[in-house]
Amino acid sequence: MDLAYGPAYETFRQEVKDFLASNKDKVPKGLGAAGRPSPEACAWQQLLIKHGYAARTIPKEYGGYGAEPDILQSRIIAEEFSAARVPAGIQNQGISMLVPTLLELGTEEQKKKWVEPTLRGDVVWCQGYSEPGSGSDLASLQTKGVVDGDDFVINGQKIWTSTAHEADMIFCLVRTEPEKPKHEGISYLIFSMATPGIEVRPLKTMTGHAEFNETFFTDVRVPTSQIVGERGQGWFVANATLKHERGMLGDPAAMETRFQALVDLMETETLDGQRAIDNPIFLDRLLKLQAELAAMKFNGLRLLTSAAKAENPGLARLVVKLQSCEVTHAISALAIDVMGELGVLYDDSPYVRSHGSWQWGYMFQLGLIIGGGTAQIQKNIISERGLGSEAQKQNWLPKIAAGEVIAGVGVTERVGARENDGVDASQGKLSGKALFVIDWSKADVYIVADRDNGLHLVAPDAPGLSRRALKTIDKTRSVGELVFDNVVSELLPGANADVVARMLDAGRIMLAADTLGAGQMMIEKAVVYAGERKQFGRVIGSFQAVKHMCAEMAAALEPCRSLVWYAAYAMDQVPDDARLMACHAKGHLSEVGRFVARTATEVHGGMGFTDLLGLHYWFKRIGLDRQLLGGPEQIRLEAARLQGWAA
Repeated sequence: MDLAYGPAYETFRQEVKDFLASNKDKVPKGLGAAGRPSPEACAWQQLLIKHGYAARTIPKEYGGYGAEPDILQSRIIAEEFSAARVPAGIQNQGISMLVPTLLELGTEEQKKKWVEPTLRGDVVWCQGYSEPGSGSDLASLQTKGVVDGDDFVINGQKIWTSTAHEADMIFCLVRTEPEKPKHEGISYLIFSMATPGIEVRPLKTMTGHAEFNETFFTDVRVPTSQIVGERGQGWFVANATLKHERGMLGDPAAMETRFQALVDLMETETLDGQRAIDNPIFLDRLLKLQAELAAMKFNGLRLLTSAAKAENPGLARLVVKLQSCEVTHAISALAIDVMGELGVLYDDSPYVRSHGSWQWGYMFQLGLIIGGGTAQIQKNIISERGLGSEAQKQNWLPKIAAGEVIAGVGVTERVGARENDGVDASQGKLSGKALFVIDWSKADVYIVADRDNGLHLVAPDAPGLSRRALKTIDKTRSVGELVFDNVVSELLPGANADVVARMLDAGRIMLAADTLGAGQMMIEKAVVYAGERKQFGRVIGSFQAVKHMCAEMAAALEPCRSLVWYAAYAMDQVPDDARLMACHAKGHLSEVGRFVARTATEVHGGMGFTDLLGLHYWFKRIGLDRQLLGGPEQIRLEAARLQGWAA
């Protein structure tokens, strides 16, 4: 995935900005609300389609814009709409779920009849999947469709049917072959909600509104031609739709827009005259959310790449709905906390903020959660372009890259001095000490940063240099202290504060990658153990609690893979993003790594606490990674300063 922007993309970005500046007054209120879109919302949707900012890659013959897939253009559109606080068009079950299903599996007649009016907002759809006795086990559904002439006669009940009371049409799962295994006897039908025999009863939720419904079918006649796919293939079609539902619920652009609204709220909401964003506790929570959002954003780009290559993204897609709903709910939760007592006001109460949308979202999103994953560090730190003389580069870089030379790096003081560490340089001689130098005992050369942002090469046997081990919990790596007493060094020309900062960025990204790998190893060991270890006559992996623990670890770690990938990419290709992404990669992986390390150990029970399985090596490695080059709280504070949110 090449994410480098060239002149053509910057021109495109300016076009998007110009469009938003010229048309922002046309954005209708309540665009993101569920249900039937207003005439103003439909007009806005059609304007977006005309300019290619909605339905961008859907063919023109079906009512779309007809552009070729372009990941960078999609990213630019999402970024600019988010920056302008403008929702990117109508998002509902018809547009986000049924349309891509029809484009993938529908007949030509179905595409031409339904895609365009659905995209324009003229036809509203609801989804008939869940039943009172078939929620998580959807394939056990009992709503039946019996063939009578040219029709299916449908009897049964659906529940949690959002927008059913306003919908024109429904896409519905019906059991048409009761004699077949449960996954093979289902068909996927589309029909009008005005068909005789359909009754809709609202279900009021904790929000005080009826976002969901019960839907009853009594002798409802549906032509047998109104089927997507073949008879009995409904489970296959339904899973295609669910794939797009998870994408709709996990839309990174929508989450980014909501996050920006949270930033706006925190910059204006005050308590005793202090802005919420100036409260260090609230600010730390905001930075945690920003890191999680970045992980989901780049996981989304990974999914786009897989789709463009017609590849199965595997776990990267499966985690979208779970993680995105959790992050969205956490955004609303922070908004509620920021508002304090005002955060519990609702409806048309005096002093209520944003018409109560934060409170409604906090409750409704809970329903969505319920419903619907060394030496290499040194190599990357040292391989800094433009640093050192040509002779130094030729002498050291090929050997370091080939693994023939190990370089220990002393830069810890640059992220906060402890125990009076730090190195002074005077006329090429170093005095002071450097703590937490990885591979100190194996290093062929040391790279040491002084307090004035100079960088020095030091031989391990240099006169005046003393070394000693620092015993840490992690026994997989040697960590040591270097003490300098007028040590002669070789200065690296070109070093400055920016170069040292980039070294830290690279080191943090590599620590994040190391945590990612260690976490992945712990998950794999936990899954194997859960599939083999027996208690009460059953493998422990068959217990729902253990299944959920393994799934939660995978869901937390998998988006981090994309975040680390992008952070490493940004080091070379997107320098404006590099420092912030390095902070988020290291800070977020530190938190997720700790969660995975603890949970994987718990899956192993008492055995995980012992030496017998070796799991503790990964647990401790993750623990050391978390603290090196800045702990997560310290790094999030740096991220806040980079964005002007903290002094």
